[in-house]
Amino acid sequence: MEKTDKLKFLLEQINLDSEYQNYFVGGTLDKIVGSKDKCCYKFEVSINGTLPLSVYLSFLHCLSAKYSDYKVSVICKTNNKNTDYINEYFSYLIKDNLKEYPLLEAFLDTDTSFDDNTFTIEVANKAEQMKFKSIEDKWKKLLTSIGFEDVKMEVKINEQKEQAIIDEIEKSKQVDVEAPKKEIIQILGQPINKITHEISNVIIEEDNVSIEAYVFAVEEFESAKSSFKILTLKITDFKDSMYAKLFVKDDNDWEFYKKHIKEGNWYKFRGYTKYDKYANEVVLNLRDVAKSDKVIEKRKDLAEEKRVELHAHTMMS
Repeated sequence: MEKTDKLKFLLEQINLDSEYQNYFVGGTLDKIVGSKDKCCYKFEVSINGTLPLSVYLSFLHCLSAKYSDYKVSVICKTNNKNTDYINEYFSYLIKDNLKEYPLLEAFLDTDTSFDDNTFTIEVANKAEQMKFKSIEDKWKKLLTSIGFEDVKMEVKINEQKEQAIIDEIEKSKQVDVEAPKKEIIQILGQPINKITHEISNVIIEEDNVSIEAYVFAVEEFESAKSSFKILTLKITDFKDSMYAKLFVKDDNDWEFYKKHIKEGNWYKFRGYTKYDKYANEVVLNLRDVAKSDKVIEKRKDLAEEKRVELHAHTMMS
C-alpha cells in the first residue's frame, strides 16, 4: 500500500471529520514509531501545509480515541509552513497549562511575532521572562509536532511596557497630602531580620523561609461553610513570582490585614512552604509579615527622542 493510501486509510479508520480530511489530501503516512515498552506510538505524517489548530487537535483526539490503550503523539512535517497559525497554537498552550501554572495568565495578552525563523515573545519584566521557562520545553515540542522543528525562540523584555507598569504603580501610590500618620511596619508575627531566599530558590517544602517581595495582586476568599478566610498574594522579586497565603479566623484581624497588606508595596515575608493543591505549585504560608522600605527604582529616559507608550498591560492582565 502506498504511503498516500496509508494516510487516507488511517484517517478513515479513526473517523476524522471528512471536512478535516481535506487538509491531508496529497499527504503521506511516513512511519509509526513505537517505544521500547510498546506503550507509546508516534505517527509521522507529511502534509502540504500547516494544520489549523482545530484540525490538529481533532486529528490527535481521534488517534488517541482509536488507540486508547496507548499514549499517542503526532509529528506533522511540511515544507509550506503557515506562520499565521503560530499565535493560535501559543494561546492554546497557555490556556492548556493554566491549571498547573496559574501565573501563566500573564501571557494571554502577550505580544508575539515570527520573523527570520524566530518566534519572539515580548514580556513586561524579568518575572514574566522567568515564568515562561515552565512551559518552554512544551512549546518547543508543540512547534515540532506541527512542522516548526527548527524554529528559534526569544523571550525579551519590552522596556516600554516595563516602564509603563512602574509608572502605573507610582501613579497609584500618589495620594493627597494629609496630616502625617504613623505607619505600621510590623503587620503580623515577629520581626524579620534576615532574608533567606529568593523566590527562584523556593522549590521544595521547608520551614522558616523568608523573602522580600513586591505584591502585584491580592485576592480575598471568605468561606461560607466555616469561619476561616484566606488572603492570597501574588508576589514577585522581579526575577520570579509565586503565591503567598495568609489564613485568618478573627474578623478584626481580617480587616487589619486587608488594610495593611496591599497591592503596590514591598514586604518582608516569613513562613513555611507547602505544595498547594488549589494553586498546583509550592506556596508560602505566612507567619510573619513586615512592611519593607524597598522601592522600585524608576529608570531615567536620557534619549533625545522620548519614548511614547501606546499600549500597556499589567503583569497579571
